Amino acid sequence: MNPAQLLAHFDRISDAPDAVPRLRRFILDLAVRGKLVEQDPNEEPAFELLKRIRAEKARLVRAGETRKEICIPLVAPDEVPFGAPTGWNWVRVREITSGRGQKVPDKDFTYIDVTSINKELGRVADAKVISASDAPSRARKLVRKGDVIYSCVRPYLLNIAVIESDIFPAPIASTAFAVLNGFGLIASKYLWIALRSSFTVQCVETKMRGQAYPAINDQDFALLPLPLPPLTEQ
Repeated sequence: MNPAQLLAHFDRISDAPDAVPRLRRFILDLAVRGKLVEQDPNEEPAFELLKRIRAEKARLVRAGETRKEICIPLVAPDEVPFGAPTGWNWVRVREITSGRGQKVPDKDFTYIDVTSINKELGRVADAKVISASDAPSRARKLVRKGDVIYSCVRPYLLNIAVIESDIFPAPIASTAFAVLNGFGLIASKYLWIALRSSFTVQCVETKMRGQAYPAINDQDFALLPLPLPPLTEQ
């Protein structure tokens, strides 16, 4: 269905029992296909943005603030579910993001686990302050304002959130999450939208392993393909 068909049949669609989640998924898919904004041929294309991201990642590696990552292969044509608009590029998750490492809590901290996420709003809603002595063994992932966190355990539940503001005491997230730092060059809300889109969900489902608590591992998550728009379209 395209936008014109949606509008033509909106009344009928909106009366369906599952109308709200269906419409939400449809709008998310339009967004990541570049159908909700005009493309401006004069804006900086995504490949230039990608150059800036690579330069910033290299700077952080030289400064010892992040580890050098594995070589990430280009997205192959048979991995691309749709053609990206002019000025966009297909990339892999860890081409445009990085984590922030881990630490064992040594003082009071704000613990973010899966139950802390309001997945409909995409934010942390109920995190608890915990002392270092009571820290769960999974409390290890460093996060900061602007990061996106994605639960790799039962990922089909879409427990994904943006760290919208500074949190005190400093937050530490569960190791169930992948942390996505976009270096201030990727809009956090765009990452949240892209990770919730139907093609990403379908791709993740093919990579999940396990029975009771199926999960996607770090390497498979790193290689997930995403469409990268110019910054002004994010």
